[in-house]
Amino acid sequence: MNFARIPTDIRVPGFYAEIDGSRAGTFSWTTRRLLIGIALTEAVTFNQPMRVSTVEEARALFGPGSPLAHMVDIYRRNDTFGEIWCLPIADDGTKPAWTVTYTGTATEAGTLPLYIAGVRVRVTVPSGMTAAQLATAVAAAITADTSLYVTATADAGVVTLTARFGGAFGDQIDIGHAYRGRAGGDIIPAGIAAAVANTVAGSGDAEIADALASLGEESYDHVASMFTDATNLDAADESWDDVTGRWSWDRQVYGHVYSARHDSLSDLGTFGNSRNGPHQSTYGVQPRIKSAPWEIAAGAIAQLGRSIDNDPAVPARDLRITGIFAAAEGMTWTRGEANSLLFDGVSTLRVADDGSVWIEQTITHYQQNPQGQPDNAFLKVNTLATLAYVLRRLRFVVDQATFRKKLVSDGSPNYLGSNAVRPRDLTDVILAEVRVLVDRHILENYEAMAANTYAERDPDNPDRVNVLFSPDLVNQLDIIAVLAQFRLQY
Repeated sequence: MNFARIPTDIRVPGFYAEIDGSRAGTFSWTTRRLLIGIALTEAVTFNQPMRVSTVEEARALFGPGSPLAHMVDIYRRNDTFGEIWCLPIADDGTKPAWTVTYTGTATEAGTLPLYIAGVRVRVTVPSGMTAAQLATAVAAAITADTSLYVTATADAGVVTLTARFGGAFGDQIDIGHAYRGRAGGDIIPAGIAAAVANTVAGSGDAEIADALASLGEESYDHVASMFTDATNLDAADESWDDVTGRWSWDRQVYGHVYSARHDSLSDLGTFGNSRNGPHQSTYGVQPRIKSAPWEIAAGAIAQLGRSIDNDPAVPARDLRITGIFAAAEGMTWTRGEANSLLFDGVSTLRVADDGSVWIEQTITHYQQNPQGQPDNAFLKVNTLATLAYVLRRLRFVVDQATFRKKLVSDGSPNYLGSNAVRPRDLTDVILAEVRVLVDRHILENYEAMAANTYAERDPDNPDRVNVLFSPDLVNQLDIIAVLAQFRLQY
């Protein structure tokens, strides 16, 4: 038996006891969420992660009309408990702009329902109000709400809206009227007409590579990013890859990046086919959904993060994202269109009859193996989430069982309390944990895994053990196919 502290040369009589807690601990893991977005104040250090707990704190730090403050807001509407970290990015590029042109004179009193990224701006319209007066009132209402993504000016019936931040993603701010329809109380007052035009395109997106480098070795399991341009997606792929990134053998900090993108069906397909990274997912946002895509990404990780933390193998779908607005009417993906997106590496959302927005299916960008052949090895987000969970648990139990141990060959005797471990002892430790994971339906087919798990002493390095571990991950029930083979009479 080996002791760490009681010396072998003690001669003073007595009862001596040392405490060893190396086998007492049980596995636990606290996950963190990371939101990456534009901040609009100088109250923060850009490109450095910081912990943020409340929406009020986010608005004070990042600016109430900033994408990052809105991401925190939507996150908290979907998860009041998770630990949030934010990575503020400095504004850059050309700010997009729109004109909203009003014509006519109101022939009846009412309320003008203008929507900016799904947020309704209500302006009271008395009978007889002219277009010029209405434009002035609209601009004043927008100016009064500093949480909106745009600023406003009015001139001769035309409201000019300018985004508070630059970049091409600003073009995805939706501007429109009366999205709830007559049944929802959204009616443009009689005599008034409105037309919206995107007059200045945003350009020059900020770049996040330096910010990602600042994350160091801290783990962020669920990441929402507002950036979906090729340069920034490439930077995230590199940061999370399994060669030198966060999924590499020597870092093992893992995590997954989620984003969302407003675009046409064909352009989303083109976008998806341009990507192939297993550690990112992008939701294709159908036209009926009017909220900003970065808000959708933040809500998605709030819902998915909670589900994955509870059980990484439960399907990453059928979760409602609270706080996301969809118009009463408008274009939505058919099942066939959604299916085509899922074969293009684009995750999908659906709008329920009550207007709520749900995660329909979440997949990664991964579509092809290194030989360019179709491959579904990393199609599911659950595959990677389950692997990260299993490997973390195995690392815990193996570290616990091998802490400051000597290594002896398999033929050596095993003495109770000995400070030595054999390769086959590591196999037993791993398989004992595998049994627990099978009982919890994280893994399956214990006998097959046991037959394919083996530890051996490295032939060239006597201080090293090599382990073959072949986990069988539990799958997700996604499709139930029924053949209704009817009879007129049996």
